[in-house]
Amino acid sequence: MRKWALRSSLAILLVAVMGFWALGGAETARNLVVVLVDGMGPAHRQLGELAQKGGLAMNHMPYLGCMSTSSYGLDITDSAAAATAMFTGRKTYNMVIGYDYELDRTESIMSLAVKSGMSAGIVTTSALYDATSAAMYANVLMRSENKNISKQLLASPLALAVGGGGAYIGPLIKESAASSKAKPAFNSYSDIKALSEGTLPAVCLLAEGDMPQEIDSDAKAVKLKDMVETALAMLSKDGRPFLLLVETGSVDDSSHDNDAASVIKGLLAADDAVKACLSFAQADGNTLVVVAADHETGGLSLGAGNGLNVDVSKLLKVRASAGRMAAEAASDWKRLKEILKTYANYELDDEDAARVRVSADPAKEIGRLISYASNVSWGSGSHTASMVIITAEGPAGACFSGWYDNTEFFLRMIQALGF
Repeated sequence: MRKWALRSSLAILLVAVMGFWALGGAETARNLVVVLVDGMGPAHRQLGELAQKGGLAMNHMPYLGCMSTSSYGLDITDSAAAATAMFTGRKTYNMVIGYDYELDRTESIMSLAVKSGMSAGIVTTSALYDATSAAMYANVLMRSENKNISKQLLASPLALAVGGGGAYIGPLIKESAASSKAKPAFNSYSDIKALSEGTLPAVCLLAEGDMPQEIDSDAKAVKLKDMVETALAMLSKDGRPFLLLVETGSVDDSSHDNDAASVIKGLLAADDAVKACLSFAQADGNTLVVVAADHETGGLSLGAGNGLNVDVSKLLKVRASAGRMAAEAASDWKRLKEILKTYANYELDDEDAARVRVSADPAKEIGRLISYASNVSWGSGSHTASMVIITAEGPAGACFSGWYDNTEFFLRMIQALGF
């Protein structure tokens, strides 16, 4: 039964790839950069468009597609099943990474790229063992297996991994170095400057877990753009074609908190990274840049029945995430009004203050209040079944046009790279 299913899957894959050939002709890309903005739905893109003078670069790329985001048997996916579909072409259950719905191991686009002679890298603001990145190199039945995933990262053929996750990955690197006389599989770094002067293969750990949201980072903090520029320089210097996944988790985290101000900061940081990728691609001439999302988070709506304009100017002036404001207030609820006034210039009345204090999720209550004041509303604190927008620029970019399922994203990467 499994052999028949495998043959059927390969036949479907062949027919699909032959069909997709018509989308992009015979043109292929030497290098592929996928910028995945976790949780970014169509309304998120429009919110960023309103906030950024001249619009977001990611919204003005020449090729446009729409992608459905379901997991196996469910309309609403989690990041594990979504990334598995996108990077391996197979549907699976929520919480599962690198196994399909029959619990057969899948092979990722990263694995195929390396087998074809490419180098591969990951840059993320999340922990490197988090679900989205892990789907590139790991096979686990539960996304919470952080130590197991971290071990698989260090055993993978990745040339470069930059992000958070030091709490699990760091000790494994030290343990490996202490227990073996052989050269470690990766050179290890803890800051971008040292990495830029280092050699591949390399792991650079910039945080114990996830990196801080952009709105909560100080001016000296490393930016996603810095991480991307370093990765592009190192991978291109290697001489081989490359596949690079760039992921930011802050838009998803902010959307879970219904925090429109933090979402904007995350979107602008992601767009700066996209600009860096496009600048590299335009100079290189052989690099395809694709901007994607794995799902939508929060049911974001630009319009809350609070006027006919979205006042992004208020949101741009907010200086801390809803999570940070809630955490500070929790130590002394009497300071709640003062905290919102200081960080968000928001005048909290007694009724809303009481609602925040008794809420099971004070951060979300704060996020909703500040969002609503700018005519932004939220339908959920979780993922939704919304489709997401895909944009692309570069050789074979037409492969990503049209409307398709998340499993077809994998097939379109294969076609774009000419595998």
